[in-house]
Amino acid sequence: MTGNRGQRREGKPRLTWPEAASAALGLAVLTSTLGVLGYDIVAGGRAPPAVSVRAEAVRETPDGYLVGIVARNGGDETGASVRVTGRLLREDGAVAETRATTFDYVPAGSERHGGLFFEADPRLFDLRLAADGYVAP
Repeated sequence: MTGNRGQRREGKPRLTWPEAASAALGLAVLTSTLGVLGYDIVAGGRAPPAVSVRAEAVRETPDGYLVGIVARNGGDETGASVRVTGRLLREDGAVAETRATTFDYVPAGSERHGGLFFEADPRLFDLRLAADGYVAP
């Protein structure tokens, strides 16, 4: 029976090699997806956003000073509307100036760059940066 490739033989359809390879690939993808989802369910919940903030360079601008900042999310989930506040503290602990900005999104495991504008030179004060909060997207 030559030339009967892909035709019925004893009532059963016969797969060609591309069809069999496609079916095997589909089964592998499905099995992998179910495995990852199962692991995520069994391994426990995901850690909420854990945003830390650090200062980069201070630059003088025509209207004051710009402090470059980096917000890093070490958590497993994205933080939306992440509010970052910068405070300039005097030696006695009094707040000389406060500025804030908001990052639209800080995805898990990523960094976002921004800046805070101050009237006073931040290098002459104790600069404190903090992520104040976020919204779940």
